Amino acid sequence: MESYKLFWQNYFKLEGRSRRRDFWWPFLINTILSGIIGIIIFSLSRLFPHSDMIYNIIEVMINLVILIGTYTAAVRRFHDIGKSMVIPCIFLVISLLGIYNNLFSNNQTSQLSLQTQNQVLNGILSVVAMILSLFIIVICIMSLVYSVRDSQKGTNQYGSNPKGE
Repeated sequence: MESYKLFWQNYFKLEGRSRRRDFWWPFLINTILSGIIGIIIFSLSRLFPHSDMIYNIIEVMINLVILIGTYTAAVRRFHDIGKSMVIPCIFLVISLLGIYNNLFSNNQTSQLSLQTQNQVLNGILSVVAMILSLFIIVICIMSLVYSVRDSQKGTNQYGSNPKGE
């Protein structure tokens, strides 16, 4: 629970380093909370179908709060192993695009724009989507490998070792 408390205390902190447990425990707790909130919002939107957009906005706001904290924790975690914040920044952009898509995916305009009759455009968009998906998979694997690594010994360019080594 101390790790989760540190997650909120260091919410906006991009400098310094974080241990594995200070990244992974909050990540696990936030993933579970996000799933529970998603189920609740899905259930409410089925009970009260005319309020979809309101529930969608609430879910997006909660996910943004979690995303910002997870991003800063990831930056500190990458600093702990001596890496820059490039990969966490890529994840942030991908996540923000996903949130944007989630918020506006029910919009009639976006649905109409996807129903194009142009076969060439559909083919190009499919190839681009596959390439982006592969890129995201590679970034996810890299992030996982980096995030489970042990702290860099001693002081590095981002600060002293949080383990005290």
